[in-house]
Amino acid sequence: MRVFFTILILLFVAGVASFSAWLLLHDDRRLIKAEVPDDYLDTSDTSRFNTYPISLVRGKKSDSVLVIFPSTGSEGMNVSLLVYDSLQYAILMDGNRTAKPLEAATRLSRILREPLVNLSSLPDGSYFARLSSSNYSGFIHIKLRTSAD
Repeated sequence: MRVFFTILILLFVAGVASFSAWLLLHDDRRLIKAEVPDDYLDTSDTSRFNTYPISLVRGKKSDSVLVIFPSTGSEGMNVSLLVYDSLQYAILMDGNRTAKPLEAATRLSRILREPLVNLSSLPDGSYFARLSSSNYSGFIHIKLRTSAD
């Protein structure tokens, strides 16, 4: 009988400890999904890299941030999407072809075969998405920051 009560007490303590750990470590993540409208690409002057930046504000660094671009009228065709941080973008604009895109930002795009950027794991800053298809080619400036709240 003593063994039964000992096991029962151990299970109770383990349950309380698990619940306490869950309360301390539980973090509500929000999904921030920004869909770029079709007319944004039509009105952007990408020949001069003169696009209005897309500003995104997340509540916490743990929030998921997705930017979904239009398919640019290339249904069934190859749409290329690369994302660069500010430093790599400056290297690219300087004419140096060794600029490295951020692989983590476009991994989900390659899996789903949709033109989307996942900025969830990236720090605050400026990013440049290069979207290329048969109907559109250009850079889109994305500003990401975390609110101070």
